[in-house]
Amino acid sequence: MDKKVLLVLAMFTVVFIFLGASSAAPVQSNHNKSVKINNVGSVYLYEDSPVIEGNKLVYQKTDKSGHQILYLKNLKTGTTSKVLATTQNQSTPSISGNRLIWVQHAAKSKYNIYLKNLTSGKSSVIFSSTQGIDSVDISGSRVIWSQYNKQYTKSTVYTKYLVNGKISTVYSSSANQISPKISGNIVVWTEYRQTSSSIFYKNLASGVSGKLTSSTDEQYCPDINGNMVVFQQTDSNSGFDCIYGKNLVTGKVTKIASSTTDDLSYPVVSGSNVAWLDYNNLSIPHVYYKNLSTGKSGSVHLTTNKQFAVNISGNLVVWVEKNPKTNSVIYIKDLGTGKISKI
Repeated sequence: MDKKVLLVLAMFTVVFIFLGASSAAPVQSNHNKSVKINNVGSVYLYEDSPVIEGNKLVYQKTDKSGHQILYLKNLKTGTTSKVLATTQNQSTPSISGNRLIWVQHAAKSKYNIYLKNLTSGKSSVIFSSTQGIDSVDISGSRVIWSQYNKQYTKSTVYTKYLVNGKISTVYSSSANQISPKISGNIVVWTEYRQTSSSIFYKNLASGVSGKLTSSTDEQYCPDINGNMVVFQQTDSNSGFDCIYGKNLVTGKVTKIASSTTDDLSYPVVSGSNVAWLDYNNLSIPHVYYKNLSTGKSGSVHLTTNKQFAVNISGNLVVWVEKNPKTNSVIYIKDLGTGKISKI
């Protein structure tokens, strides 16, 4: 797999989603893998981009016209509702406590970041730009996103502190900055240059920042929860991507999972659980997991279907599964009980 091509595709996903998506073409997921539109009953839909926190699950549906709308499901009560009724496209949701954010594409190529208070139900625009916005994330009162320049040749990570409304760049760099994630005050992202890609971090409270590890191997797609950062790194010997983790308190870097035949990609972490996609024979992705405390690991759901867009919260893993009839459905598994169900 050409890692540089993968990153370039990730950078321009936002262009495709908002400016070129239609029901006649594959639609990009938030993990940059094509998922065709489904035939669900008499309406053409597909489900994608699930994010989960506790009992709250947000995901995207697309209708036959290509309109993308976000839905919120309460896993405890089973109730499902639209996040915000609109004719505009919505994408890249993120949840933190009672706050939900997402990107919404308005008229005249305007990109808005919305914030919804899930307790009061109030929604508002917290940032607007005519330049492409991608990869929004939230933790507490801090929001981050990756924003493109007017030429769509460079992206920079920004942050907004909801307490005082201050907006600033996270880290000054000549590199492309993509795939940012945040937990507490710590932001991680990929710095992509023509000859290399590395994971960087910054503590927004202390200002301390820099390269996450000393490795010269190519690194991508970080995720963070508390003091644990996970990311994918290319093995210089086998050429395949492995999953690594770094404990920010101890500084210890650990290889979580590896393969001599497959690429392991798009890791996510919550507490002691890490999940990722294993590209079996470099073509059929399946979700795997590992508990860092017990060492227990394995496939989340054995199937011949392709699996995409994995996300995790505690023991709950969610993902998109595409069956041979090209239907795409979101599944959820409780790693504690082993129960698997469709949402």
